[in-house]
Amino acid sequence: ALWDVRRLLTWVRRQHPAGIGVFGVSLGGLMTALTAAFEPDLDLALAGIPMIDFPDLIKHHAPLHLHMRSIEHGILDGTAQDVHRVVAPLAMPTVVAPECRAIFAGMGDRLATTGHAHRLWEHWEEPPMCWFPGSHVGYLWSAKAWRFVDTVFRQRGLVA
Repeated sequence: ALWDVRRLLTWVRRQHPAGIGVFGVSLGGLMTALTAAFEPDLDLALAGIPMIDFPDLIKHHAPLHLHMRSIEHGILDGTAQDVHRVVAPLAMPTVVAPECRAIFAGMGDRLATTGHAHRLWEHWEEPPMCWFPGSHVGYLWSAKAWRFVDTVFRQRGLVA
């Protein structure tokens, strides 16, 4: 997916845009964070309700008996983290300028827990952050989240 995003950005650059940003939600938030580790000239990297750590998600959501078996067989708390490190945005330095980063997340998100957004916020050197009162898909109906998105786009000059 990162290869696809980078190819698309190459095409966009050939169109001579006034600015380039990436904005992703959920798994798209992961892709935004990964892209921000490889594309230094982005004018905006906006990660919405980002899922940034798959082993952690599995560990959090797996029933106890599966979690215990995965530890017994060296899958979680070891192998899975090693395998995912190559696509883990928290394991890579972010090359997008600090002023070009922003995040929003739901305070009631039980899928991509608030810890994911908070960890990305710390990794990204505490960029502007919007916590909206809602769940994983609650941003769709959150005026607070959309005001934040609009403000971030306007501040970066990406809205005419």
